[in-house]
Amino acid sequence: PPPPPHNARATLTARRAKELAHWLRTARVTDLEVSHNYIGPPGGRALAEAFEANRKFTRLHLGANRFRDEGAIALAGAVRANTALRNLTLSFNGVKAKGAAALAAVLANNGSSLRALELDQNPLGDKGVIALGDALATNAVVEYVDVHATGMGDAGAAAIAAALGAGSSILDLQAWNNSIGDAGAVAIAGALEANTRLWVLSLEQNSIGEKGALALARAITVGARNIFELGLSLNPIPEKGARKLMAVLDDRATALRRLALPRNGREGLHAPSWECVGGCPQGHQSAVLDPRFWSDDNPAASPTPQREADRVNEPAWPSWYVPGTSLLGEIQSGPDPDDPSGYQRRRYQDEL
Repeated sequence: PPPPPHNARATLTARRAKELAHWLRTARVTDLEVSHNYIGPPGGRALAEAFEANRKFTRLHLGANRFRDEGAIALAGAVRANTALRNLTLSFNGVKAKGAAALAAVLANNGSSLRALELDQNPLGDKGVIALGDALATNAVVEYVDVHATGMGDAGAAAIAAALGAGSSILDLQAWNNSIGDAGAVAIAGALEANTRLWVLSLEQNSIGEKGALALARAITVGARNIFELGLSLNPIPEKGARKLMAVLDDRATALRRLALPRNGREGLHAPSWECVGGCPQGHQSAVLDPRFWSDDNPAASPTPQREADRVNEPAWPSWYVPGTSLLGEIQSGPDPDDPSGYQRRRYQDEL
């Protein structure tokens, strides 16, 4: 019979995954997409053995396959063995702290060649995120980390903060939809004061208030001047914190051009949209939307564009970071009239 397809979706069971693994040992495939299947831990072990035998894979998209800790531990060995691997997606696999620790052991001290790691929507908890943070603090290779909806709180955020200090290689951190409060935000802000690398920081849907917002505003002004996009939607940030962040957006000494603050304050989902939209390339002007006239009920409110001279270009994204594709799972493919460059990220509530 013909070999199983290497881009199968919602059809692979553990048995079929083992057949696929047998074929992958010698296949001329570098990019594997088998997300949203029923592979489970046994199939995960079989695939891991194939990845160790065939070390030409550069991208593995293995999200939503019920691998759990057992499968993640097996895949950690494959990550260590495969020096060509750049992108690994293990989203929504039921991986907990034990599996996270196995992957962290590989990442520590540049033990792998990974550039992008997606572990979002796994119940890692603070314990699992702390293991990852400790490993990333000694890693100078990883550039994209997605740990959104992992159940981390302030302790996990503090560990991630340790990985964002001087010398960090991380360009894009996705930590939204967690339980990070002011203490975690302050820890991240403290690390960012010495960070000259990070471009994108997503902290939406957390519990960050005024203290955390003020700390982040100061960090971007004082040290983290390369941050291009900051997401803080759906946090209890009051007007004082929102206006301080808006002032940073207007500070042309910083790189901040996209600041999302809709639906903040004590009212939560019913709060006004403190929305700041930064400038995009290809002529899309930056603007600050006055919250007195902007809300979900008044989307036609006209923002005041900033000066033509204030337009800026996007950062020079790394070669593996392909705009307009699903490479990292969060990039929206264009065209989009509000985002002609195709970089704007989708923000949505994931099912856990």
